[in-house]
Amino acid sequence: MSQLPADYRIRFRTPSAEIAEFNVVHTWVEYLNRLVGMASGLAMLGTAVLSLRQRPRDPVLPVLLLGALGLFGLVSWLGRVVVHTNLLPWNITLHMLGALVLVAAAMVAAVRVGPNKGAELSEGSRRMLWALLISTVTQIVLGTQVREQVDHLSETLDPCCRQRWVDQLGLVFAVHKASAWVLVALGLSSFVMLRAQQVRWAWVLPTLLGAEYGLGVILARYGLPTLVQPGHLFLAVLLFGRIVAWLAARVVPRALPLRPLGDGRMGA
Repeated sequence: MSQLPADYRIRFRTPSAEIAEFNVVHTWVEYLNRLVGMASGLAMLGTAVLSLRQRPRDPVLPVLLLGALGLFGLVSWLGRVVVHTNLLPWNITLHMLGALVLVAAAMVAAVRVGPNKGAELSEGSRRMLWALLISTVTQIVLGTQVREQVDHLSETLDPCCRQRWVDQLGLVFAVHKASAWVLVALGLSSFVMLRAQQVRWAWVLPTLLGAEYGLGVILARYGLPTLVQPGHLFLAVLLFGRIVAWLAARVVPRALPLRPLGDGRMGA
């Protein structure tokens, strides 16, 4: 802060962006976010290039990963918009939705190149997982909207009394809490159906749901602890990715002969 000129908010102001009050924690978070984003982009670029080797055996894989690479550029641009508009409502949500599509693309690609083992999902299980996926995305969107409200309240209310922020949250927060029970019910129902079919990793569902719900209770009852917020979102993204992987396994041909990257032998 001492290295900034006293009039930095005026000196660096542009017509398209307002300069926010300097916050050292927010600055480091944003800087680390950009570093991780750059590493993710390079990894995605390398994976997309290597996937071209698989085109004779799986023509869908390069298209999927090259499309995800293009989407990564769009998501990165949305991140820039989020920063330049000082977390304008809906920009964060759009940025998050784009990131979820990237996660989905990565999970589908992982399923296509991985060993194609496990029980075949029944139509009932697939429908239940689709309902669970939609509920998960809905909860993430609602949670992002709640976060946008929290950011607004943090600028207008005293930071010493964070529990008051929870009391000021409106209808979106109430819907977010109520629909969490729908998510839990769908998740437990899906778990029962997956266990009955001996699907691998079925235990992940109740584990993630329990941890996710527990962190949500902590956020609501203890004034939105700062360190709990990213954990709450991270678990939701893990749940989303696991559901996508189960659904994607059904659309991969059982006899698809893929060659593992960097290996000259044929994969099963």
